Amino acid sequence: MGAMNDDRRNAYVLLGLPYGASLSEAKRAFTRRAREARWGDRTDTDLTDLEWALARIELEQSEPAAAFGTYRVPADPEVLRAPAGFGLLAPAPRPAPRRSPVTPDEERAVVFDAARLDAAQHLLDRTSAAAGRKLERISDVPLPVVTVPVMPVRRRGWAPVIMVGVVALAVLAIAGVSTLIGGDDDEEAPATTAVAVETTAAPTTEPATSAPVTTATFGSEPGLGEMIEVSGIEITPHDPIDGFGHLCLIFTIDGDVPLGFVRENVTLISGGVAYEPALGVNTGRALGTDVFGDPAPAEREICFPMQGWQDQNTDLVYATQAGNYRWSIGT
Repeated sequence: MGAMNDDRRNAYVLLGLPYGASLSEAKRAFTRRAREARWGDRTDTDLTDLEWALARIELEQSEPAAAFGTYRVPADPEVLRAPAGFGLLAPAPRPAPRRSPVTPDEERAVVFDAARLDAAQHLLDRTSAAAGRKLERISDVPLPVVTVPVMPVRRRGWAPVIMVGVVALAVLAIAGVSTLIGGDDDEEAPATTAVAVETTAAPTTEPATSAPVTTATFGSEPGLGEMIEVSGIEITPHDPIDGFGHLCLIFTIDGDVPLGFVRENVTLISGGVAYEPALGVNTGRALGTDVFGDPAPAEREICFPMQGWQDQNTDLVYATQAGNYRWSIGT
């Protein structure tokens, strides 16, 4: 008992833990307090005391009888719990008088419109992401094979062919009798025969002449530096540069309505290949974020993992719910 009375250290107090803490909590507390001791944040405890405290808690976890000599701080844990309700030392909150001016309805309407646009875009992003994950799962499963029953083909008999042959022979016989009789009708017989042949001949089907295909001329869309209006929002791409192996452009977004512009909806199509925007690449000329209710005008930079866009047909396509808008930027 003498050795126990001489050692008044408490392992839980040294590690800053409540009595009865688990071994995992003690190890985390030891790591934290040891870091503080090494950096000199605490001068009352050294690393030797902390190692003794961790070893003491490990001993008490394996041998519960060793914890009988550890004094408890506090003796009654209930004193550390804050009293419930309001009283003299815990007064109830009181509302403070308003100090800021009342916001006009016009300013609140602008904030509400921006919030609605942000919420709609957030919902659209979540829906598209969920659809993309579902399509990824579907792509791993073989598509079901649907068998469409073929309509039975009605076979034609020989009766129509025989009837046509009989009619043709009858017409030829009449023409022969008229020739033998002779007279002024000799010259009309060939015409009658010709009419009969044309009547009995099977109709021929000529191939229909295909209508001329109209092909859109490249370069008819707006180009770099030209503005396209989307639901009252004016979008203008300009200042292309090649940086970090990417084509980077500046987009200026302007208008009198709450501005909105989603960078991932812009696609670069060059030489028949579509390139998605590299949202993590930015040259620092403008912000690399989407536009939601920003003051007009706003500038954003978008980079695409593509080089040599000037030497081939290159388009920018901005996809919206109202449709796709296109700029022609290369030849």
